[in-house]
Amino acid sequence: MDGIKLVGDKIKERTGFIILTAENAKWITAKITSFVPGVINSTASVLTNLLMMFFLLYYLLVSGKDIEKHTSRIIPLKRSNINILAAETKMMIKANALGIPIICIIQGSFAALGYWIFGVESWALWGFLTGVFAFFPLVGTMIIWVPLVLLMYAQGLNWQATALLFYSLLVTGNVDYIARLGLMKKMGNVHPVVTVLGVIVGLKLFGFIGLIFGPLLISYLIVLMKIYINEFGEKTPVEELEEVKIVSKKE
Repeated sequence: MDGIKLVGDKIKERTGFIILTAENAKWITAKITSFVPGVINSTASVLTNLLMMFFLLYYLLVSGKDIEKHTSRIIPLKRSNINILAAETKMMIKANALGIPIICIIQGSFAALGYWIFGVESWALWGFLTGVFAFFPLVGTMIIWVPLVLLMYAQGLNWQATALLFYSLLVTGNVDYIARLGLMKKMGNVHPVVTVLGVIVGLKLFGFIGLIFGPLLISYLIVLMKIYINEFGEKTPVEELEEVKIVSKKE
C-alpha cells in the first residue's frame, strides 16, 4: 500500500491525476480481504494433492518395476510400439521435469544480475522471486520486474529504471525463450512448436501443473499417431519385402 501511495503521489505531482484516494484504498483492502479465503482454500487443496502425490509415489517407488511389467502386458499394442511409447514417455518426462527448473534458475540468475547492476535493493530476493515466477511463460517474470521498474520511477531513479526496463525486455525476457526451446530440444528432442503449444494448452486445461502435462499431452498425440500408422497403416513395398525376407529366413 505504501508503494502504491508513493506511485500515486508521483503521478499526481506530475500529471494532476489522483490515482489513490480513500475510496480506492478501501476498495483495494476489501478485494484483498475477499481474496484471502480463496488463497487458504487453494492452500488446503494443494496440501491434499501433495499428500496424495507422496502416497502414490511411495508405491510407485516400492513396486515400480512390477507396475511397468503389468502395464506393458495389458497394453494392446505390438511389443515394438510399447517400447516406443515407454521411451517417449521417459524422454518427455526427463525434458520437462529437469528442463523447466533449469530454465527458472537461468532466468532468475540473469534477472538478479540486472537488479544488482541497476541498484535494486534486495536484488537477490527479487531475482529468486523472478526465477519462481519464470514457471509461467510469456508474462511470468513481468509480475516481478514491472512493479520494480514503476517503483524506481516513483523514487526518481529514472535512468536506472529505464535501463532495467530495456534489460528485462531484451535479456530476462528472451533468455526464457532461448533456454526453454533449446533445452527442450536438446534434452528430449522436443520441437519448439510442441513446447509452446503444450504450455498454452496445458495451462488452459490443467492450470499450473499443465506446464509439464501440456507438452506431454501433445507429444503423446504425435506418438500415438505414429503407433496407429505402424499398427494399421498400409505397408510400403520396402516393408513388405523385408517381411518376406524375415519369413524366408525362418523357413
